[in-house]
Order: sequence, then structure tokens, then C-alpha cells
Amino acid sequence: MKLRVNLYQVVLQPRLEKMPLKQVAWLVGAVLVLLTVGGLWNYQQLLQQRQQADLVGKQVQNKLKELEVYQTSLSGRQPSLMLQQQAQQLQQSIGQKQQLLSYLKQEISKTPPQYSQVLSHLAAIDLPGIWLTSFQLGQQQQFSGVVKDSQLLPQWLQALGKNALLQGQSFDGVKLQPLTQAPYLSFDVSARPALLAEETLLQAPVISPTTAPATTQSTQATPTTPASGGQP
Repeated sequence: MKLRVNLYQVVLQPRLEKMPLKQVAWLVGAVLVLLTVGGLWNYQQLLQQRQQADLVGKQVQNKLKELEVYQTSLSGRQPSLMLQQQAQQLQQSIGQKQQLLSYLKQEISKTPPQYSQVLSHLAAIDLPGIWLTSFQLGQQQQFSGVVKDSQLLPQWLQALGKNALLQGQSFDGVKLQPLTQAPYLSFDVSARPALLAEETLLQAPVISPTTAPATTQSTQATPTTPASGGQP
């Protein structure tokens, strides 16, 4: 009767399943193709939404200018019925454009950030003397890091704004603070979509055309044209 079994025999050892290199390369290529197609489709949708939102914003500004012209013509005299009807139609049109603009901004905010493309762009614009420590993407963009010379920061921001995903962004805040180790400085840069800059214009009070005061003082809001490409 056999009381010992040799477990180190080749027959008893587990067999390792090996995948051919050709099959691994094919699977990796298929995954990369799917990711590329999905990223391009998402970027195309986001770009179309931003273009439509910019067009709606320009239409709202034109309607507001027309409404101001009618209100100016109404001041100092009794408005006619035709002018009152035109002013009401313009107000209704502006309200509809505002609703559409709000919807488009919500759709843009729902789109997930394209981190891979931004990381590739950051690697391409890497400058000696500037180090990025953290960044945040979304409805508001934030970039933080350390710079050796403050003159390098405008050059880096100009290169950063050339990214297609940052088109339509406006840098609204730059903070520089000296570190204990001179001459290094820490910086914080924030940016937001240019559409948010139009909210002040859209929320401006509208003078009712039914009243005609003898003297009217009005402050005309000058629309702000954001720098394209996220440049300050």
C-alpha cells in the first residue's frame, strides 16, 4: 500500500492559462477605439451645446438693445398702442430665450469633464519653472500650483486657453502668494463659462412701457465680451 504521494510532479502542478500576445493587442486596440469614439462623440455634443448657447446669448442681447430703443422712444411722451404691443412681444421673446439659455447651461453642466484630453494638453504645455499641484474641472475650472517666476504665469494661461475644451471660458480670478522658499510663488486660477457673465445683463430691471415719466434716469449695462479661449 502506497503511503506517500509526490506533490511536486509535473502532472499534479496547476497549469497556467496563457493568452497570446496577438489577442491581447487586439483587445487593447478595441478598447482604445471605443474610448476614442466615445470621447469624440461627447466632445461634439458639448461643442454643439456651447455654440447654441452662445447664439442664444447674442440673440438675447440684441433683443434687449431693441427693447431699450423702444423704452427710450416712450420716455417723455404717451406711448402708442403699437409700441406697447411691440415692447410686450420683445419681453415675451426675451423670457423664452432666457429659459432656453438656462436649459442649455444645465445641459452643459451635466456633461462630464474630459480629464484625459485636459491632462494631455497640460503635458503638452509644460513649462520649466511652473508646477501644477491640483486642478478641478466642471462648471467652474480651478488650477493651483507653484511658479518660480510670476512672468511665466500669463504665458502658461495663454497656452492653457488654447485647449478646445476650455473655449468659451473666462478667467475671473488669479491669486499669487509668496512661499517661504524664495522666489517661489503659489498661484490659484479660477475660470467659469462665459455664459455666466450674461446673467447680470439678463436680470437687469425692465421699465414698464405704460408709464411715461417726465425725467427718467437709467443706467445702461455694458455687456462684457469674454476673452475667447479662456484667456484673461
